[in-house]
Amino acid sequence: MISASGSMAQGFEAEQTAAGGMATASCQGPGTDFWFVGPGQKSVANIQLYLMNTDSQAADATVQILTDSGPVLGSTDAGIGIPAHGIVVQSLGKLLRGSRVVALNVTTSVGQVAAAVLETSSGAQPGGWLPPAEAPATSLVLPGLPGAVGPRQLYIAVPGGDNAQVKVTAVTPRGSYQPTGGSGINLPGGSAVAVALPSLGGIAAAIQISSNVPVTASMAVSGGPAGAPGAFTAAAPPVQEQG
Repeated sequence: MISASGSMAQGFEAEQTAAGGMATASCQGPGTDFWFVGPGQKSVANIQLYLMNTDSQAADATVQILTDSGPVLGSTDAGIGIPAHGIVVQSLGKLLRGSRVVALNVTTSVGQVAAAVLETSSGAQPGGWLPPAEAPATSLVLPGLPGAVGPRQLYIAVPGGDNAQVKVTAVTPRGSYQPTGGSGINLPGGSAVAVALPSLGGIAAAIQISSNVPVTASMAVSGGPAGAPGAFTAAAPPVQEQG
């Protein structure tokens, strides 16, 4: 746990870096509701959920899971107790076996936790951390897609029971366009899907998503630490006031 005090403490930020200074994870503050969206167990061997309780009272967390096959029912990750000043690590690989896409919603009924998800293709490699995604909304922006060559994979979760009509817009230095077509894509409620965007390979961009029902999303590009399924950017809020 890293804490700060004083007049500038509200603007305090921290991140984890690998050798060479590459950022591998942004340190998140404790909260009561987190979303993570990314590749499923089909492309990574291990998916681990980290729950850290920095408070002096015990916390209780619940994890709801969506995959490309729909909601995961009968999850054993309901009612996870995290002791005061303690950490709990849950391995989700067996629970998510065969999944191509996964979306995790971590909520607490008691207390607050800091949540993180680690995906690793091999136990001998460090793997990569999924960035927390924004809470489901009808309008999202995913910033910071680099101009490096390689595949672009968009992961979208539709948490409600209603089907989603999703429009994807790529914002690039050359202008804006719809990489999935002007009519958008239809996604079933209660699912998580992957959408390939090959036209964005080698182009610096941001992705804007609009939907008739709330959705959340992240995006993977090639790269990242050894054993990671890629480098990720997730839906982020706009900068307000100072940034």
